[in-house]
Amino acid sequence: MDTRHYSDFLGRISANIGVDEGDLSTIELTLLLNLFNKGYKQAVQAMNWVDICPYGEVRFPTSLITYPNDLTQSAYWTNTNTTDAQYAATNPLDNRMTATALLESSATAPHGIQQTVTILPTQQYFASGYAQPNGRNWVQLSVYDGSSTFSCFFNLVGTGSVGTASTGANGVVSQLVNGWYNYGITFTSSASAGSGAYFSIGLSPDGSTTSYAGNTSLGVNLWGQTAYLSQNLPPAANVIPWNQLGESPIDVVFPNGVQVSSPLASSVPRLVGYKTTPNGIQIINNSWGWNQAYYPQGPLSPSTAMVSSATPVFPVYLNYRIRPNNYYGASYSAGTSYTNGQQFYYTNTAGYGDYYSVIGSPTAGTTPDAAPSSFTALTIPFVFFDYIINSVFADWLRTEGQFAKAQMVDAIAQDILDRESDRQERQMGNIMPWKVSTHLTSRPFAAR
Repeated sequence: MDTRHYSDFLGRISANIGVDEGDLSTIELTLLLNLFNKGYKQAVQAMNWVDICPYGEVRFPTSLITYPNDLTQSAYWTNTNTTDAQYAATNPLDNRMTATALLESSATAPHGIQQTVTILPTQQYFASGYAQPNGRNWVQLSVYDGSSTFSCFFNLVGTGSVGTASTGANGVVSQLVNGWYNYGITFTSSASAGSGAYFSIGLSPDGSTTSYAGNTSLGVNLWGQTAYLSQNLPPAANVIPWNQLGESPIDVVFPNGVQVSSPLASSVPRLVGYKTTPNGIQIINNSWGWNQAYYPQGPLSPSTAMVSSATPVFPVYLNYRIRPNNYYGASYSAGTSYTNGQQFYYTNTAGYGDYYSVIGSPTAGTTPDAAPSSFTALTIPFVFFDYIINSVFADWLRTEGQFAKAQMVDAIAQDILDRESDRQERQMGNIMPWKVSTHLTSRPFAAR
């Protein structure tokens, strides 16, 4: 996506209002920022823009795992003699650059990563994940329920194979695209399950050894690590939150925007029912209330099907619009210990200024230049840039009482937005999904 920086906006708007950028007062800068946020939100919500409307993005409703794709989040994932790096590879389902590289340390010890989870006693669970070999071909998926450990080794070679499994764990693995494998275990938690439960992925050189001398250049790429209750799931739990940790916040889910098959692989993807609620996108599983077999994780073998009166739909492909960013924050301070979600304004070594949102809890003094994976730059999609300039200029003129001029600039801004809409809707054919309804049937038509 082609983007512009907030400093580009300040340079352009300063020229329009006839004030040198360096001479803008704090009050004027605050006013321009508020007007910018207004114009940006208006542009975003005008239509389903390609740049900010992910199409077929995979989400994992009902999963007990937080940050299933970004294992660098140290507040949730605990490394054991491993290091990790975000944005290491494209994932196997929607091809976004969201996989995490997990590499061994040189220690002679176990090597892996884990996250605390909540496990209820005597319930059926399914734990799974996706891995791509990066020097190591064996992984061990384990779930400790607070009393018993359920685990299985998986060989990520050829079509994939299931290695040694613990008592009570049934493993399955499938080969996917680009060297990726989908693996999982089913198990029934013990009667004494409770506190201290965790989900973990361990590395192994041979499918049996768990403690060994590591090699810092060897490991695996991981994505989509999940664990969920596979029976007796409350319907209200099968929901995609509007603001899900590790994912872009959702502004709007489009009609027919939740599918259980990739819309990038089918002109008429298989849809799933849903309702929008204050908590998020509530998935409606048609099998609820029926004693019906469910095949968890599409790529896995049908032999893992479980029978339940309440089963989740998992994973799903989502078509939605990202919620507009809210640009705010003081200038970056090297002495401040920033925490997850905080924002600040920072000018990078290339001379571009942007607002940044913090990911995790970087050490005080860490800059976006030094650790780009710990910050997200709130850049401006180019498709909105000229509209925002003119929208803000019109509002600025109104603050000075120049209403006639403001009205003319408003018309220019609207013309720019209309031409961008025409470029996407009429010239590229990017139109919203639509549905023809009769007294007998409703037939969905795919977008794009």
